[in-house]
Amino acid sequence: MTPEAQERYDEKTARVQAAIALKEPDRVPMMPSAALFLMLNAGYTVAEVIYDTTLEKMEKSIVKYLEEFDPDCAPGGGFIFMTGSGLSHVKKENVAAMFDTVREYGKY
Repeated sequence: MTPEAQERYDEKTARVQAAIALKEPDRVPMMPSAALFLMLNAGYTVAEVIYDTTLEKMEKSIVKYLEEFDPDCAPGGGFIFMTGSGLSHVKKENVAAMFDTVREYGKY
């Protein structure tokens, strides 16, 4: 992990731990559920994203979400990214691409 990434990780971990301990963090920890919001936030309908065979709209939706909201980490590592339960009709390749994009663009 780079020194910059370690610093962001430590900052976010301290923020979450302070909130859990009922202390005042530097700001409220941000851990929104991405679910369908990330698609709608990017100006797409859910159908536009899940049926986009190029996966470009999914990637743009995820990158926009990560850049705008910069979710905080969970104690123990990583930031929280949840999909919700409505992915049973989505192609496995699209779900895999979604997580690949999060791994590439997500940051501490």
